[in-house]
Amino acid sequence: RWDCGRAPRELPPLPGGYVLRRYKPADLPDLGELYLATFGPGHDAAWYERSFLASGFFSPDRVAVVAHGGRAVSTALAWEFGGVPDPKRGQLHFVATHPDHHDRGLGKVVSAAVLRWFQGDGRREVGLTTDDHRVRAIRAYRTLEFEPVEDGEDVRRRWANVLAALAAGAQR
Repeated sequence: RWDCGRAPRELPPLPGGYVLRRYKPADLPDLGELYLATFGPGHDAAWYERSFLASGFFSPDRVAVVAHGGRAVSTALAWEFGGVPDPKRGQLHFVATHPDHHDRGLGKVVSAAVLRWFQGDGRREVGLTTDDHRVRAIRAYRTLEFEPVEDGEDVRRRWANVLAALAAGAQR
């Protein structure tokens, strides 16, 4: 969880040649390619259209995009948990960076842009969900000051494993 009551997040600096902007319809093929590369089969442009563009929640302002050479290479969505609008809480959703553009902080930039969007929308809190094995993403979320929500014994055990993996990675 991330508390929107904090001072607005300063966006991390982008490397040269990268531009932060909002979604444009011409981004769809690039987003399909980067989601497919990030999340695997079934996460292509047609999936993006069905899952997001067709939603009543969709607005270009809710989609942070980092482009390089005119192509979308990183993105994140300002979304609603479970498809239910909540004026107090939002969801950082489907953060992805094309593997050819990893290790440049782009995921942090699009995530921070989404956090700022939620602050501007008057939300109090932003949450997210991710898989335990996405240690790289979890490290980025922790850098952005997300805090774990340990709401059960299973979650506490899983967080202990994730934090151990993060600590082991820090020693490398």
